[in-house]
Amino acid sequence: MAYLRELKLAPDHYELPMHYGIRGQWQQRLVDQGQRLMIYVPCGEAWYPYFMRRRAERPRNVIFLATNVH
Repeated sequence: MAYLRELKLAPDHYELPMHYGIRGQWQQRLVDQGQRLMIYVPCGEAWYPYFMRRRAERPRNVIFLATNVH
């Protein structure tokens, strides 16, 4: 957010990407502040390969996911 303020971009010139169900309170707070939010939901036939690729890229994300999905 500090970087976006530094760039002096209006909220309608960008959107913040987040995964569905992760940090829901943050998501709501951002929306309440007037931020545009893109919620990603892996779906379709390729959802599992996507998940496995992301897990391989950063194994620590599995723990993050397990502790933050509501």
